[in-house]
Amino acid sequence: MNILSRTIASSFLLGTTICLGATPTLSEKAQALAPVYDTYRAGNYTITIGGNHPATGYTYRGCDTQQRCIDLQYGTSWYDGHRRGITWENGDHYYAVSWQDGARWDSMVLVVYQGDRVLLQESMVPVLES
Repeated sequence: MNILSRTIASSFLLGTTICLGATPTLSEKAQALAPVYDTYRAGNYTITIGGNHPATGYTYRGCDTQQRCIDLQYGTSWYDGHRRGITWENGDHYYAVSWQDGARWDSMVLVVYQGDRVLLQESMVPVLES
């Protein structure tokens, strides 16, 4: 997505107005390039995924109901012909978020592995911010 498209999308989401043909300000450029964060509920966990930032890649923050959290960076995006996803590594643990290609959010799944063993597999539901 080019900077103009991203600026338009950001302006729509934030309820701001931009004038097409105008040169974006430095602030508008920075806002357009800022990573987008999406939050989901996966069972007893709240998962926040950050956009592909140049310095940190895709980010992951997972918190349980006790607010014990794990923060991961440098997620790797992938596509296997049917599903798309992002995977993060933490020692011998892998955190994978995936979704059916072209499907709505209701196909999103979080799977946490320790080596080859599945520790957790939960459907993900978006958390709507009020």
